[in-house]
Amino acid sequence: NNSEAIARYLMRYVFFQDDFKIQDISSGTVVFGLYGPQAQAKAIQAGFSDEELPLHHWRQTKLGDVTAYLHRTDPIQGDGYFVIGEAKDRDALWQRLLDTVLTAADADAYDFLRIEAGLPRFGHELTNDYIPLEANLWADVSFNKGCYIGQEIIARMESRGKLAKKLVMLAADGASADASIELGATILSNGKKAGTVTSTAVGPNGSIGLGYVRTAVLQKNMELFVGETAVRPITTSNS
Repeated sequence: NNSEAIARYLMRYVFFQDDFKIQDISSGTVVFGLYGPQAQAKAIQAGFSDEELPLHHWRQTKLGDVTAYLHRTDPIQGDGYFVIGEAKDRDALWQRLLDTVLTAADADAYDFLRIEAGLPRFGHELTNDYIPLEANLWADVSFNKGCYIGQEIIARMESRGKLAKKLVMLAADGASADASIELGATILSNGKKAGTVTSTAVGPNGSIGLGYVRTAVLQKNMELFVGETAVRPITTSNS
């Protein structure tokens, strides 16, 4: 639901004589997420090409009478793809994916797996308060492309090799394992603010979350608390 904000942002850089048009096609578009170690095999089984697709590249494919797009995205549990099509083809695309004998996950299950993988989400970890490198999105930005918005700060952070804060997964620790981690709560270290909880979920082993924590605190392995709950930072596949 960021389409309006993105359109407004892009329009700031469109000049009077630019041959350029922004059109929001969200309402007419459907997107399915395909994740896990068998994601590529399931995509091929659904009718997409077996040609390797680099991260954040996409390919158009005709699946019978349906035009669909396969987009390689950040992995969860090994791999990740978006299957994109027109909203009118939603049922046909969904059935084609189900026919590959995959497991359908609801929003809560997806959010737990996303947090467990350390993946940021718009409106939570991806806001104007943070830069991509702090969210561990090193593979999602270019370090050799020509000028783009935000390039200077990205280049500066890369050259210094030092970030003020970093996104980490948090898990309730020890005797606090059954305690909850509250969304938006302050992360404390030695009684001082060390970061903020940006996402939370409850899984089979208790509460987990994502949060931005000051790099200096992480490097010193200092104890972290969310309220009275002791939490520990965990390295994820996307950290």
